[in-house]
Amino acid sequence: MAGAAASAEELRLIIEGAARGDPDAQRRLGYRYERGDGVVQDQSEALRLYAQAAEQGDAITQNNAGRFYMTGNGIAHDEVKAARL
Repeated sequence: MAGAAASAEELRLIIEGAARGDPDAQRRLGYRYERGDGVVQDQSEALRLYAQAAEQGDAITQNNAGRFYMTGNGIAHDEVKAARL
């Protein structure tokens, strides 16, 4: 596949993986929501997906979720929660 069709298929597979609880897919979809890449930008949804992957021990999303709390990116600034992640 090329171009938009490939991107749409990739996004579909990421969404399916995230729904199955795959932490890599949750991280990748969270990133897309954080940046508005192929989806409508939604910081709350990005954090929700990051938190799901972080709960499964994904170190990258633990960092990403912590960054949200530390910077107050789309949520209330909370250094205590940031430090716990």
